[in-house]
Amino acid sequence: MSPMPEGDEPAAFLEHLDRIEEKVTRLLDQAAALQSENLELKRRISHLEEELNRKRTAETRWAEERAQIRARIDHVLAKLEGVHRS
Repeated sequence: MSPMPEGDEPAAFLEHLDRIEEKVTRLLDQAAALQSENLELKRRISHLEEELNRKRTAETRWAEERAQIRARIDHVLAKLEGVHRS
């Protein structure tokens, strides 16, 4: 590295350093924003997974109830056929 001559080079270096500092600050701000967004997305995923699990449970319960109702109807129909045949 050659020594810096007198003149505009120190000012240019400081200006360049300022631009680098601004870019680093913007990158840090962007990283913080992305971390915040990532956290919010993780919360949303968790909420949606919980909702999906509740819906799956409700669907399973509904299918079981439907099967029980169908079995009871079949049983009643079988009784009616027995009465009708006698």
